[in-house]
Amino acid sequence: MSSAFSPVTPEIIAQLKSILGAENVSAAQADIALHNKDQSFHPAHDSEVVIWPTSAQGVADVLRLANEQHIAVTPWGVGTSLEGNSIPVHGGILMTFERMNRIIQVHADDFQVTVQPGIPYKDMNEQLARFGLFFPPDPGANATVGGMLASNASGIRTVKY
Repeated sequence: MSSAFSPVTPEIIAQLKSILGAENVSAAQADIALHNKDQSFHPAHDSEVVIWPTSAQGVADVLRLANEQHIAVTPWGVGTSLEGNSIPVHGGILMTFERMNRIIQVHADDFQVTVQPGIPYKDMNEQLARFGLFFPPDPGANATVGGMLASNASGIRTVKY
């Protein structure tokens, strides 16, 4: 862990559980190992805790705590990144959006959709099809929309649309 960041203490883990619920916080090595490497060639790095927020407010509350305590936070979609940007190189908190995977609202008249960051783009397209809409980029893997935005991912249909 970089000395620029503070460690995740048992007190911080207790605060995370208070914010998100105990079922959405884990310091178990099995959970940490599942989230320490993406699809890139970069080496794995362990976080100190994995969290699964389920709301935007939970994300905001965790980020406020991490900022106040100088704790590194790494976002995680589903780990399909080829760039290494979802690897928690500074330890800290790994924030996975796997449980924030819903469409909030479809604005069919404006060709827009509001989603949570953890929705896989293929799942989103399946749901958008009933409105005659689709999200054109196709990065190949079943990336999440949040992960695609975070890594500026595109795909084979990007130029056309």
